[in-house]
Amino acid sequence: VTYAADWSEYHHTDGGWYHMDALWASDAIDMVGIDAYFPLSDAVQVDYDVDRIKAGWTSGEGYDFYYTDPERTTTASLDAPYAWKNIAWWWSHTHTNPDASVTAWVPESKPIWFTEYGFASVDGCANEPNVFVDSSASSSAYPRFSRGRIDFMAQRVAIAATESQWSGDAMVPQRFLWTWDARPFPYWPDLRSVWADGGNWVTGHWVQGKLGASHVAPAVEQLAVLAGLSAASIDTSRLQMMLDGFVIHQRVSARAAIEQLMQGFFFHIKESGEGLVALPRDSVIAVTADVVECAPMQVAGGQEAAYEMARSEDLVLPDKIEVQYLDRLQSYATVVEAASRGTQAVTETETLRLSLVIADAHARAIADNRLAERWAERSSITLQLPMRYAALEVGDLLEFTTTNATHRIRVRQVQIGRPGMVRIKGTVDIAETWDGYLPPTNGSDGSVIAPPSETQFEVLDIPAFPSDTQDALTLRFAACGISTGWTGATILRELDTDDAILTSIDKAAVMGTCLTVLASGTSDVFDRVHTVDVVLLGAATLTSASEINVLNGANVALLGDELIQFVNAEALGGGVYRLSALLRGRLGTEHAMGSHVEGERFVLIDSAIVPLVVTPSNIGQSWTLRASTFGTSLDEGTERTLTVTGESLRPLSPVHLSATLESSGDITIQWKRRARIDSGWRNEVDIPLMEQSEAYDVEVLDGADVVRTVRATTTKTVYASADITTDFGSAPSTLSLRIYQISSLAGRGNVADETVTVG
Repeated sequence: VTYAADWSEYHHTDGGWYHMDALWASDAIDMVGIDAYFPLSDAVQVDYDVDRIKAGWTSGEGYDFYYTDPERTTTASLDAPYAWKNIAWWWSHTHTNPDASVTAWVPESKPIWFTEYGFASVDGCANEPNVFVDSSASSSAYPRFSRGRIDFMAQRVAIAATESQWSGDAMVPQRFLWTWDARPFPYWPDLRSVWADGGNWVTGHWVQGKLGASHVAPAVEQLAVLAGLSAASIDTSRLQMMLDGFVIHQRVSARAAIEQLMQGFFFHIKESGEGLVALPRDSVIAVTADVVECAPMQVAGGQEAAYEMARSEDLVLPDKIEVQYLDRLQSYATVVEAASRGTQAVTETETLRLSLVIADAHARAIADNRLAERWAERSSITLQLPMRYAALEVGDLLEFTTTNATHRIRVRQVQIGRPGMVRIKGTVDIAETWDGYLPPTNGSDGSVIAPPSETQFEVLDIPAFPSDTQDALTLRFAACGISTGWTGATILRELDTDDAILTSIDKAAVMGTCLTVLASGTSDVFDRVHTVDVVLLGAATLTSASEINVLNGANVALLGDELIQFVNAEALGGGVYRLSALLRGRLGTEHAMGSHVEGERFVLIDSAIVPLVVTPSNIGQSWTLRASTFGTSLDEGTERTLTVTGESLRPLSPVHLSATLESSGDITIQWKRRARIDSGWRNEVDIPLMEQSEAYDVEVLDGADVVRTVRATTTKTVYASADITTDFGSAPSTLSLRIYQISSLAGRGNVADETVTVG
């Protein structure tokens, strides 16, 4: 008999009272029970280090320190009697309450059982083992610092670390892992028409269907041993990918079998010292070299140069890569995912046949990266470097900087060349297009898989966000499916020769169109007069927010070209919402308040919006963009044309325009500038300039005609009396002005267009 105490309650209260000791000391209780969901780490997960997670049982939060504030920014040291994660001290010592009374607990009198412990199968699961993802629960959450990724390996490593810490420990002789479901796997979670919670399996604490999978590392090691190598001669410790299945159904060499794994899981094998080492592609650290270190070498044509670059014919390269693989969700049938460039001159298709059980998203990643890799490798480079580069090995990365570019090179050949020099040949590498994330196989709903949904997307060329970099031209992308079955899309820019993949989006944005026209309003206070009705795509929803949360940044949306915030989102049915209590003209978009039309775009600005930084040289260019839904060819999809205006670099319109008639007959025109970023009000200092130099164009109008333009370098200028006489005959009582701040990167900013009284 025991009681399963939460990990935060078994020990003591915040005041240091050991209230539960009377229970633990009772003759009716056989052991101390703890639901042991202690936090074991506190950072973004960057690896799968068992020792690091294991160390979290005897260090960190709850052992060495605690956080003193809800925001978890300040820590204070924690003495052993109050360290709720220091199970050993609590178990082996008497306990004294704040009133100096000693509790009934007898040290080491009873064993401790972990009545529950476990981890969600997401990255960062050891940060908060007690949280879980469940869209139907209000407490649904990812652990702190999680990137929201499905990660069976992270769960496995956390369990292994816990078992390593407590296995054979007399203090904790029993541990019960949460959770093994009594329902039959894989019917649960796949048959969601029977069990509604099946969708939670992929991120939840369940272990069936996850712990049974193998690893890539032992598969590579076993194949190497079968080929005659010793296990000690190949280092696979850095291969931390899970392997759902690998079928070798015909006679092949060990090398060919390992190459299938290399192609499917993006790793290299290279010689190192006396053996071989397997390295994930994203883990190889590049060695840097500069063109000034190169020794001149003879290149084609008999000329001497610091290096030689060559490029193979496009016609010998594939236009399309098809990946054949085994899909568990379709009874392990062989299915195909493909990636295509859609070029006209090249029509070759290359097929990659993998006997691997993988997810469809994993297969798409293989196809996309294999195609990009094949085309990148058409460019090769040869150079001669000093002997200090002799340690470079085949498979290493070299970042080679020339006068005007940096080339990322995968080393393919290393030779000792002329005395004191190393001759290196390599191909262009595309590792930066992939971040190492390979999602595991998900459950299905047991129904026929629908074809991928077409993608609806928007390009947001809008003012800079507070988090943006000052001189960066940032575009933003939003996408969602127009029907069910949408899992994401690749955004490409169509070029005359090669299409460029700009970004990928795997989270659906809340998007739609406006059913009514939002009238012009004020940007200074909440607009409680005007409303707008919007209809959303798919099953997206909107929620209301308190005014204080809106003032702190909640419920931001793009309506046409105006950024707004809204307090109330009233559901009218059929995906239609009425927005009211609005903050208008956010981030300097007041100029768009009077330009709304029926049917214009609506995009909620949240974490689904993907930023892309491009160079200012793109301003003025016309782009043709294509959104290709995951699971379809890259040469298919929704197209959109964009002229880049560079709104994130354009200065905001000046404000507080005034005109003063001086005794000399001159008129002094003044205004205040605004900042695109970091424009908060601080005492005793002005807002930052944001531009390389301060400059303004001031236009004076007579009706619709511009009669004078003045360039100013401060926030005021003098309209000379002689010019006034020329333009108007005498000093007018009002002046119609247009004032632009000038950016060296984006040109004229947004205009302040105002008629002011000459005072």
